[in-house]
Amino acid sequence: MATALLAHVTAQLVPARDSSGWSLWAASLGLRLRKTLLAYRDCARMVSGTRLTNTEYMKTAELLQVAVPLSTVYSYTLSFVIEEQAVYPRPGERSPDDDIPKRTAKLDPNEFPLLCRSGAILLDNFDRRYKEGLRLIVHGMRHRHASRHA
Repeated sequence: MATALLAHVTAQLVPARDSSGWSLWAASLGLRLRKTLLAYRDCARMVSGTRLTNTEYMKTAELLQVAVPLSTVYSYTLSFVIEEQAVYPRPGERSPDDDIPKRTAKLDPNEFPLLCRSGAILLDNFDRRYKEGLRLIVHGMRHRHASRHA
């Protein structure tokens, strides 16, 4: 199942022309992978650590010649979705263990002022958080790539 899912997601990334940039493909992989993983309960857990049964998924990385950027985005996306699906096991259905006001009420605001204010950031707004993290990763890779070729 994991192999079929990954082959489906990455097959859509093969560049239509040579001028498309790897950073666009890396970001697209992350966004498409996250969307696919969120469509199925515990899908990220199912995919994580799976041994692939064929090489279809790997063909995209070979064509793009960017194994490390794609691998980094892949790992970030899997771990992010695992955490996201822990909070929302089913779309729109928050786990009772992750009720923000209840969690915040357990914290001493003098000892944990940052965590008291960050519940909504850490346990909600997953779309925004994911995209911000993905931008940080791609920007860092772009910066590293530029400095290596300067």
